[in-house]
Amino acid sequence: MLRSQTIPLILTILLLTSQSTLTMNQIYRKDIDKNPDGILLTTEQNKEIIDSITPTDDAYHGSTTHPSMEWWYFDSIFTNGYSAHIGFKITSVQQISFLTAIVTIYRENEIIANVSKTMLPNEFKTSLENPYLEILGTPVMELNIQHWESQGQMKYHIEYDIDNVGVDLIFTGTTTGWKYITKHEGWTVALPKATVQGSISYNDKIIDVMGRGYHDHNWNFSLSTPVRAWGWYWGKITTEHYSFTWANIMETGLTEPSFVENLGVLNSDDTGFVQISSDNISFTTMDYEFIDGRFIPQKFHIYAKQGSTEINITMVSRSIHRGAPDLLTLHYWRYFVVIQGYITNDGMRNDLKDQIQIIEHMRFI
Repeated sequence: MLRSQTIPLILTILLLTSQSTLTMNQIYRKDIDKNPDGILLTTEQNKEIIDSITPTDDAYHGSTTHPSMEWWYFDSIFTNGYSAHIGFKITSVQQISFLTAIVTIYRENEIIANVSKTMLPNEFKTSLENPYLEILGTPVMELNIQHWESQGQMKYHIEYDIDNVGVDLIFTGTTTGWKYITKHEGWTVALPKATVQGSISYNDKIIDVMGRGYHDHNWNFSLSTPVRAWGWYWGKITTEHYSFTWANIMETGLTEPSFVENLGVLNSDDTGFVQISSDNISFTTMDYEFIDGRFIPQKFHIYAKQGSTEINITMVSRSIHRGAPDLLTLHYWRYFVVIQGYITNDGMRNDLKDQIQIIEHMRFI
């Protein structure tokens, strides 16, 4: 076990030995309250800018000269008690990339099937223009470009099977996707809220499913990332009319962080999204228990108030599942939590009572 005083030294060494080659261009947005005229802002001037996306933002961003990771994350909670997580993670070392695909099936919040497979560089293909991934010549993740061009909606087909555990699902967005790009890492939430329909399979069973889903995409997470933040909490809360995506970044204090400490974006089905300032969000963790060699919380509270928007949510753990360690995500837990509270925006209130949602907690140390 590492002693606490050695951790800053190790993180500093990682920073010096893993420099990013990516740069952050100026970004343009017309609809932010602080910038109604759409003037150019750099990350240094306002690192809280959230912007709308295009399909290219959710495409592959490419390998780098330093070890880094890029991944596409999909999850869904179905109406029949099943849930699913599908992940495609590309790890790049000296511009040589490997893909790991993961399919996890849950029933009543407990894992009933969990499989993964790693592919060599010649076994998969991606696109720099559109969200697309194929494995051994077969598409496994694909955005319906025609639907995007005609309807302005993100619609994905995810079809993949590993050792008789698989999914064949259509994710159709009901809200506007957004991106948060810093000078180091990037995060695209293409589907803050989606309808999901299709089938899941395991143990020679094929089960028709429908429900709600979510999809995001992260890139350029490298060995220097732990220098800026030693972990995070993340989740989303969906209601009849809203989807609230949130994150709490656990900053190291060793150098300037990439992301704001508290991130909150509220999507409405009809009116796009509103970013809530980090200063207007309170995130609290409670009821710690010693699990998998770490003290981790069992209860969470989020309160946010900005203009006509108010969010007051309590989340209590129903089940916790430890993820397998890899290059960066050494300690990862996926929670199923029970939600109580409400979301109010522009006079419309949605109450939540005993609703199940998925959140995560990741620590580098």
